[in-house]
Amino acid sequence: MGFRMSEEVSVNKFEVIDAINRSTSLVEREAEEAVNAFVPAAASEVSSDSNVVRNGFGTFNPTHRGGRVGTIPHTKAAVQIDVSRGMAFFTSTTVKDGVNGKVAMPKVTTEPEVSSTSTASTAGGSVKQVVRRSLAR
Repeated sequence: MGFRMSEEVSVNKFEVIDAINRSTSLVEREAEEAVNAFVPAAASEVSSDSNVVRNGFGTFNPTHRGGRVGTIPHTKAAVQIDVSRGMAFFTSTTVKDGVNGKVAMPKVTTEPEVSSTSTASTAGGSVKQVVRRSLAR
């Protein structure tokens, strides 16, 4: 017919860490620390009723669900459901446009870019190691 579901592909935390590691000058441990620090920081802010905005990515907003009476399906018994709080995520226009092919999304590189602060390998070791040895002399 007209509508076709695409195959769902999930990306786990370690794949995100690997992508950050490959596309930045962060080593794997630093990339993992950055990813691990985000969730508690975002949850803490949202639990204090603040929005967490990452420009170009999206917004995490606090949600509130009031108490209500629910029904247990197989017994038809009424149960009280407590008040609860949650978090909603709204994607930015930049991400929506990239997903929909309206703008080009930046590609994750397989190798980090070489810059003056990177640890690119040379014959005598990494650039940082060579600089440290030369300064120590």
